[in-house]
Amino acid sequence: MQQNGEFTQVLGEYSSVDISKFRQFVKESFKGYVKSNFDYLDFIKSTARFYSIELPPNISEFLITMDSAPLFWISDIPFLVKTEEYFDNLNKSTGGNSHFSELKKLYSKWVFQKTERDKQFYTLSAINLLEKDLDKNHILKKILHAILLSFNVPMISIDKAIQLLDEAEQLTEFQEGLDDKYISELKYYINLYKGIIYLKAGDFYKSITQFEDTILLKNNGISATYFNAIAYLKSGDFEATSAQIVHLIEFDKERFAFAIKYRSANLLDFFVKNAIIYNVFSEDEFSGMFYQLEQIINFNYEYDIGFLKQILVNLDILENLKLSEYYTD
Repeated sequence: MQQNGEFTQVLGEYSSVDISKFRQFVKESFKGYVKSNFDYLDFIKSTARFYSIELPPNISEFLITMDSAPLFWISDIPFLVKTEEYFDNLNKSTGGNSHFSELKKLYSKWVFQKTERDKQFYTLSAINLLEKDLDKNHILKKILHAILLSFNVPMISIDKAIQLLDEAEQLTEFQEGLDDKYISELKYYINLYKGIIYLKAGDFYKSITQFEDTILLKNNGISATYFNAIAYLKSGDFEATSAQIVHLIEFDKERFAFAIKYRSANLLDFFVKNAIIYNVFSEDEFSGMFYQLEQIINFNYEYDIGFLKQILVNLDILENLKLSEYYTD
């Protein structure tokens, strides 16, 4: 594994030709489905649609990226809604006031602010509320606090953020009234965010170790695999990066196969247009692996149900067919 300084040197060797070829390959292969800019509204709409579909556990995770990481915790994802309801009811039963709704409003305003000045205002407001709060056993509060301390450049405190997530994870062991499946989800995402924080801090070794541990917590933990690919890339280990990318492709192919099995054009359309692999090709950083990526894509899609370029071409035709008689919704 290369040290951070060595990786910086490797990145510096990426030529404009590499990036040009990389972008041209993306344009020709993926029909404009690779998005270069994050859209908050699109994330909210996509997660809402995704979690309205009943999927088998091995393909039921919506990918988190660095851009969407802060937004994830205030989205209407089912396990988060249930967890928030659990703590609200717990608080009511003890006659307390958790102030979580107030914190969530401040946090939401922080997420959606455009200027650093406004972001800092809502960050400070949220942290002040947290410091005055007497309820120290609310898992979601600790998670939001950790994110505020790791995504605000002037106020970053990595050690404190990790400490808060460690405390949140420990608290999952004492929530007897919360369904085990929600506890498992909390543990997975808490550990995922520890890795994200280490990655943001440039500690690639710790982030890789954390992501490897997180992957063990969930069958097909696709967000952990995606971030692990980035961490390996930043460490300079292209072979390990390639292995993670193959996992991402296999995950996409499982989703395509599921939609095809149930003859759902709408579901196939959603999975293809939101394929995990696009997120790799939205980052110019991966241009240094252009030739490896081209080989991986061609090899993994050429002889399988998922030959992606062909699916993308045929999808336009598929959308125009009347397939309702075949749906098994």
